[in-house]
Amino acid sequence: MRSLARLPAVKPRSLSVVPSALLTLLLLLCSGGVAGATPLITNGLVAAYLFDGNADDWSGNGNNGVVNGATLTADRFGNPNSAYSFDGSNQTITVAEVDGFERDSLAVSLWLRAGAFSANGIRSDLLGKDGLQRQWVLQLEDSGRVRGAVFTSSGEQVFDSQAAISANAWHHLAYVWDGSSASIFIDGSFDSSISTSGSLASGNEPLSLGSNPPWFTNFFTGSIDEVYIYDRALSASEVQTLFSSVPEPATSLLMGIGLIGLSTSTGRRASR
Repeated sequence: MRSLARLPAVKPRSLSVVPSALLTLLLLLCSGGVAGATPLITNGLVAAYLFDGNADDWSGNGNNGVVNGATLTADRFGNPNSAYSFDGSNQTITVAEVDGFERDSLAVSLWLRAGAFSANGIRSDLLGKDGLQRQWVLQLEDSGRVRGAVFTSSGEQVFDSQAAISANAWHHLAYVWDGSSASIFIDGSFDSSISTSGSLASGNEPLSLGSNPPWFTNFFTGSIDEVYIYDRALSASEVQTLFSSVPEPATSLLMGIGLIGLSTSTGRRASR
């Protein structure tokens, strides 16, 4: 788990003084048996995908993803099996439709590392509910610019970012719609926005990462991590928080590490 990967390794000589019960707890924590991280902003959180070994929803709402071909890879910290890689061909992660994905305000946040941009004006779909019944989508242009679109009773409300992201580097993206305006943030900073009108179009498409259902086209090439979806608009400061921070270890994880450290220290004193 990414939180443990940044901790100093326990030296082998100290393991002999750690009680077996605490070793069991450590193994449980490392294997994911106890929640290893908590989302940074939980107000309005509908789904949270940390991609630590799977596409499960960490929000507690049970909106787990179904992985279709995408493979686990290292995250932006180098932790293995902590992000998903898409090869640009027939790979996606889908989530069944829920009401929380289709409110009249929303925010999505994710980290991505584009391996390559699509050619010939074809956009790559990063995340959205976009298909026969179009509702909203976040895309990547072949120029590296980010495109956000929301489909309302007034029609398509779409715009591109002013800045372009670079390939083969991790970037944070956020798309925020409050019902009257839509905004794109890149690496924690506001980039651009448009005014919008109307209520969200109705639809029953699944949520999709890395491609465009139901045709499964517009495939993304690269890695995606830490996807958060909210049923409300986030403020600029909240977007900055998601960009600048990393998920904190859950209380149970910190307690386990603390107990093991205490036992190790006690054991060393006893062996002197």
